[in-house]
Amino acid sequence: MASFGELKLDTYYLIQVDADSDIELVSVILHTKETVLLRSYLPQAEDFFKYHDEPIFKLVEEAG
Repeated sequence: MASFGELKLDTYYLIQVDADSDIELVSVILHTKETVLLRSYLPQAEDFFKYHDEPIFKLVEEAG
């Protein structure tokens, strides 16, 4: 299972955060020492932090 810390800067991902969530388009904006700042694009742009070691339920696709 992938974690948020494995996601790369300037790359787009289709991810599902948990079993009950919808698939969403995100990109990595910033890596800090312990967190990752992501931007979700659907349905509107919203930024949020996740810890590096937090698991991603499903990584559907990656696009550079």
